[in-house]
Amino acid sequence: LTKIKILFDMRGFWPDEKADRTNLSRNSLIYKFLKFVERILLQKSEKIICLTYESIDLLLNKYHYLNRSKFLVIPTCVDTNEFKLLNKNKKNKNKIIFAYLGSVDTAYNINVILNFFKNILKFLPHSELRIFTKQTDEFRNIDDGYNFLSDNLIIKNVEHQNVSEELSKCDIGIFYLIDNFSIKASFPTKIGEFLSCGLPIICNNFNKDILGIISSNKLGYIYDFDKLNYEKVSKEIIQLVDDSNINFKCSNFAKTNISLKIGVKLLKEVYDGI
Repeated sequence: LTKIKILFDMRGFWPDEKADRTNLSRNSLIYKFLKFVERILLQKSEKIICLTYESIDLLLNKYHYLNRSKFLVIPTCVDTNEFKLLNKNKKNKNKIIFAYLGSVDTAYNINVILNFFKNILKFLPHSELRIFTKQTDEFRNIDDGYNFLSDNLIIKNVEHQNVSEELSKCDIGIFYLIDNFSIKASFPTKIGEFLSCGLPIICNNFNKDILGIISSNKLGYIYDFDKLNYEKVSKEIIQLVDDSNINFKCSNFAKTNISLKIGVKLLKEVYDGI
């Protein structure tokens, strides 16, 4: 209705996230209205910012009249001054410490991670899974069937300013995202936080961007958690942690690709261009 130029920083597919994660019906008036607004913004905006390249491909396939030149990818960035690589001196190579950070529901399936850890303990019995989440009460309900992990499982509610310090004590970041349409446009905050603190990542193949980042740069492993040979996986994990360069590689990737400084620079260029 106005002549004002619009920059649409859409992040992920928000209406579809509500459908995939909170059971908002795609037949509901709310969902249809939100998708209508989204479509108008896609048409009228000077620039459209997305979190992943896969989301751009999906939008271009659906809306053939859109021009790829309107799009720009700025992944969820990390403050590398706050989340940083501290001294990593692995003293006990038989004890692998896995870090799980953030929500244990909605977009994530914590039970897959617990099952993974249960099987890893058969080959790496001294390992730990440290879960840093504000949902400690919700997790205890989920954890009912995993009481046998109590000696190897730590659940903590950590204040934001202390997260980096806690991650620095761990070896590998791990999470599992539920595969659906909206997740193709997601770039979880924890990716940058793990990498910036020097932690390689183990996760599932939830979109093409994460597959490219982790596999191409050898910053961890992308697994099909339904089809794992845990003896082989345990050996791969030991090899990953034993790599004397892995912590620097992860931290350096965050600094040079997904740091807050880079994100601000890209965003400023977009505004200057409009």
